[in-house]
Amino acid sequence: MLKSAYQPNAQACDKVNAEIRGLLWATQHSLEMSLALVEALLDEVEARAATAAVLRRTVQAGKAQVACAV
Repeated sequence: MLKSAYQPNAQACDKVNAEIRGLLWATQHSLEMSLALVEALLDEVEARAATAAVLRRTVQAGKAQVACAV
């Protein structure tokens, strides 16, 4: 949704008078910051999921070694 708001706002910045353009640019900067925040959060979620997967595999491998030793 943020990405879909970004482009029309950028296009509107080029088509309005200076007074309104300032407001649209403020909105544009807010959209950019929001996009960066969402991307950072998604990166963190992906990193945590990858770490959890590695930990699960490590635990499973440890259990398999214990079962083989018994």
